[in-house]
Amino acid sequence: IEVFALASGEVRTSIAAGEGALIDKLLFSPDATRLAASAANLSLLGIWQADDGALVQTLQMPPVTIGEIFQWSILPGGQLFVVFSDGLVTAWSLADGKELYSVQKAKVAARTILVWPDFSKYVVFQQGNLTIYQTSDGSQVSLENVLESQAWKRATGISSGDVDVESMALSPDQKYIVIQL
Repeated sequence: IEVFALASGEVRTSIAAGEGALIDKLLFSPDATRLAASAANLSLLGIWQADDGALVQTLQMPPVTIGEIFQWSILPGGQLFVVFSDGLVTAWSLADGKELYSVQKAKVAARTILVWPDFSKYVVFQQGNLTIYQTSDGSQVSLENVLESQAWKRATGISSGDVDVESMALSPDQKYIVIQL
């Protein structure tokens, strides 16, 4: 894996992913200081310093995941928060690499999971319900049955059941959510 400087085209650093690792996803942390790479064939997730390629942590992905990294961030408390493409949500302690929690939050895909811009919370849209969780511990913050609300029924004509979510976005002021069905 090579990190290039866009302005000059020069290699900033090289990262060794490990013997036999077939990297299926690369992502920078939101502050661009770390790089994550998942190797689903080995069920491993590697975290490196982006500037010098120093390995921060190698983590064992939960055995239930079949997906690649969809979203991730390093939280202020030193936790790694990951949403996999198959809807699995997992958090680890970067200090010791221990898994803090791992929960299958969406039955279909990660597109039904939306993470707050500051990574403090995430929302899951499933079977008409919007459920908000804390990223730090996975605890539920609130639940709103959107499909049963009168406003939703008037606006969409949809009342219940499995609804396939194509895309979601949160307004910058975190007052509104847009859902494409």
